[in-house]
Amino acid sequence: MDYTFAEMTDMLLVYGMAHCNGREAERLYSERFPDRRNPCRANFASIERRLREHGALSVHRPDAGVNRTLRTIQLEEAILELVENEPSTSTRTIARALDINHVTVWQVLREQLLYPYHLQRVQNLSPADFPLRVHFCQWYLQKIHNLVP
Repeated sequence: MDYTFAEMTDMLLVYGMAHCNGREAERLYSERFPDRRNPCRANFASIERRLREHGALSVHRPDAGVNRTLRTIQLEEAILELVENEPSTSTRTIARALDINHVTVWQVLREQLLYPYHLQRVQNLSPADFPLRVHFCQWYLQKIHNLVP
């Protein structure tokens, strides 16, 4: 829950009057400002620490905001060229190579109606397998027949 700068300043002053005791600051603040919401004792220490470490009451978020990739025709062509040269490459590998977000790669590929797939190797059935399959099916049907009264 965000507090106004006036509320944070009052909280800091009350925390100082309480000699940095969170419980005492909580009590003093509720007495002094009964019409305001009552912050918990951890908020007082948090505001004091934030002011000492960052020199500001506002919350310091160094990683706030996402670096946006400007989608240009050149970027889309570069993505498509990498896919054409190496079709089995992953979207994350392409994103690292171009220093962009992998979601952007996904979006470009989807717009071009290109969807990644994973090649799976499976066993082949040969003509010699047919009698073995028939034998298994007959055996299984016999087992079921024996179980049913």
